[in-house]
Amino acid sequence: MVEPTTTPAPRRRGAPIRHPELHDPAWLQDAVDRGLTRTDIAHEIGSSQSRVTEAFARHGINAPRGDHPHRIPQLHDSAWLQNAVDRGLTRTDIAHEIGSTPRTVSKALSRHRIPAGQPGRPAVHPQLHDAAWLQDAVDQGLTQNAIAAAVGCHQSAVSRALHRHNIRSAGRPASLPSGDVPDGGAPVGDEAW
Repeated sequence: MVEPTTTPAPRRRGAPIRHPELHDPAWLQDAVDRGLTRTDIAHEIGSSQSRVTEAFARHGINAPRGDHPHRIPQLHDSAWLQNAVDRGLTRTDIAHEIGSTPRTVSKALSRHRIPAGQPGRPAVHPQLHDAAWLQDAVDQGLTQNAIAAAVGCHQSAVSRALHRHNIRSAGRPASLPSGDVPDGGAPVGDEAW
């Protein structure tokens, strides 16, 4: 079995160098400084991208991370992203403003550790975001169904909110008299179970 070799075959004496630019570190550095990517350089000199990458490594040239300049620089600018969130823009708003997608914006916000639920949009059921209100409802013995009825949402939304706030709901509570409800909520009525 023949072992693969990592060194190129020797060149014939006097044979022209195929891509002389790849042997010129000054030329390569100048190309990088002009903003050319490895792909751009390969196209310009008629070589492959892997040969350009090898030349960068051989000459110790640091190419920009990735193989392209940032197409949407705002996604790489944490100050810009934080400002957009502070202005109340949603991920969708940011995406439309910079010509991206909400998912890409979400990834950028996460990468920069910028918390952004849905800034600028009021919560549909604000009680589900209020841990104290939820804890009070559970302490009064309301079931998830009763809390859902009071808030005007589905029981599964209450379940997720309780889980998110690490609140354990009680088992089967006693029914509440009509009109009783934790502070800040709508009347529950007798629909505890």
